[in-house]
Amino acid sequence: MDNNEDKLDIPTPLFNGKVMLPKLEALELYGINFEKIWHHHQLPGISSCFQCLRQFSIEHCNNLKVLFSSSTVAIFPSLEEIKISGMDDLEMIWPNQLFQFSMWSKRL
Repeated sequence: MDNNEDKLDIPTPLFNGKVMLPKLEALELYGINFEKIWHHHQLPGISSCFQCLRQFSIEHCNNLKVLFSSSTVAIFPSLEEIKISGMDDLEMIWPNQLFQFSMWSKRL
């Protein structure tokens, strides 16, 4: 039996709290195959990782359904701009904000 068959298919978030980017001002994600970018269980570890992030752009990350949870929004105190494009399966950007779109840009 292949060892890969024994593993459970558990979504792994892109950011796992092991890398700190406290001075990062812009982040662009393109074509990643993740269901989650960050996980709410890791927020204590990543709360200071993105404190200077002002611009966030995400394109063609088609497995992603929810961009921000109610708890992840708080880790971006400096966020000013979000650009979203080509996100076929995206259902929610943040809680209480449901959108259906092919291309969207929101200026906070």
